[in-house]
Amino acid sequence: KKRQKTPWEFQSFDRVRDAHGQGASQGSFGPGAKGFEKATTYTVMLLAFEHLLRLNELVRTQTGTAADKDPLQYADVRFFGRGGRLLGWQQNGQPVGDPVVMVVRMPPSKMDQMGASEVTLRSPFPRGWERGEAPNAAGPAMWRYMTRFPVTRGRAGITPLFRVHQTLQSARLTKSVYTRVFNELCRKADIQYSQYGIHCFRVGGMNRLMDLGATAPQICAMGRWQGDCWQLYARRERSRLEGLTLEMSQGQASA
Repeated sequence: KKRQKTPWEFQSFDRVRDAHGQGASQGSFGPGAKGFEKATTYTVMLLAFEHLLRLNELVRTQTGTAADKDPLQYADVRFFGRGGRLLGWQQNGQPVGDPVVMVVRMPPSKMDQMGASEVTLRSPFPRGWERGEAPNAAGPAMWRYMTRFPVTRGRAGITPLFRVHQTLQSARLTKSVYTRVFNELCRKADIQYSQYGIHCFRVGGMNRLMDLGATAPQICAMGRWQGDCWQLYARRERSRLEGLTLEMSQGQASA
């Protein structure tokens, strides 16, 4: 049962948002510590699904993993506007500008123990994201999260991207806290949460890509699976891969 890899379904994001009210589509899951925990966990879910990540690459587990060598910090997230212009930040740490893509450093992983590949995760902003369209897109979700819970640039390099408490001194989000909040989100949405493990979003994202008609090399490239074919494809077809990332967050898959 521990090795079970039940995929998280794309439609389940809609069920979670619908169960938590209109504000959930804008990243608001209520006030206080509970609201922060849910917003953090939900953003983790979107990022993991869109980039086929293992949860232990985003949250801290009891047994050390490669990602613990250099975990993500606030400073590892950058937003770019049209023409590739790097966007800035307000004094309090909120992002400003008109974003078209989010770029996040890939932490060390199972296949890249030292993080030497310098892979970046790119999340396009779908059209109409400001109006709440394509609510499953990770880029807009992160923009809203960082706007709601800003961190000054002076602390961005030492503050975990996902943390347990809203305070800037908080430690990195742990698997135990993530799991508790994930179960709460699912319970309210009437989703059976016990079937999901740390690979559920990685497998679910792969299934989503298959539904969209992605080829095996494309899926391998986006999931960073072992083997040299994905590396060649990732170098030659970067724009196509970004297009698939955009499609993942929009509408239903074609039959």
